[in-house]
Amino acid sequence: MTDKRLEKLVLLLAEKTDAGELPWEESEVSNAFHVSFTHGTARIEVRDSRQFAGDQEFILKIINSSGAEVERISDESSDVEGAYALMKKTYEGARRKAMQVDIAIDSMIDDLESGIF
Repeated sequence: MTDKRLEKLVLLLAEKTDAGELPWEESEVSNAFHVSFTHGTARIEVRDSRQFAGDQEFILKIINSSGAEVERISDESSDVEGAYALMKKTYEGARRKAMQVDIAIDSMIDDLESGIF
């Protein structure tokens, strides 16, 4: 059973990420993105599943202000309904924001439509 506050955090991060309201950044860890808060950081990452061959596992880690991991929840350990889809969508949204995917695509469209090429 997971901490209800962690479950709430997963849901709020998903909601705010989907709305484009969080300033996700690339993390120093590969396949991970983070957003910083007043007293800590949330980092979402993906790795090969340890339970399901050929699948992925999404993990949310809570990092305190000293840089230590103090808590974690994964889609495989979560009691949140639809945790895999929710955490995957959050990861993908965090990646798009941190890597400025939409800015790059919009810029390319603008360049092509303006006749630059």
